[in-house]
Amino acid sequence: MSGTRVGLAYTTRVTASGHASGTGTHPGRAGMPAEGGWSMAGKTELVERISFETGLPKAHAARAIEVMIDTMAQWLGSGERVAIPGLGSFYTSDRPAREVRNPRTGQLVHVSASRTVRFRPGKELKGAVNPKV
Repeated sequence: MSGTRVGLAYTTRVTASGHASGTGTHPGRAGMPAEGGWSMAGKTELVERISFETGLPKAHAARAIEVMIDTMAQWLGSGERVAIPGLGSFYTSDRPAREVRNPRTGQLVHVSASRTVRFRPGKELKGAVNPKV
C-alpha cells in the first residue's frame, strides 16, 4: 500500500428483503427508518441532504460526490488505503484462486483470483449504529 487518503463518503441502507422503501421528500429525513422496515439512502438523497445543509446547488453537490467516488476508486485501484475520520477505512484485499462446489449440481468450479474492496467502520460510526443505553 502506498499510503492513506482522507476525504468524505456516504452510506446506503436497504430493507431487510433487499428492496428500497420511501423516505419522504425532506432532505433531513433521507435514510431514516421508514414505517414497516428500513429505507434506502442513495446518491439522490445524499445530494439533497448536502444541498440542504450547505446551501450548494444540487448540481454542485452531485459533482462533488462524483469526484469523491472517482478519486476513491482511483486511490483504491492503485492499492492505497482511504481513511475517512468518523466513518472508517476503505482498503483492498487479494482473494486467492480457489475451487468451489456448485450447490445445485455438485460440480467443482474454478474461481479466479481477484481483488476486492473492504471497509472497516470507525469508532464514531460504530457508536452511531450501536448507541450505548
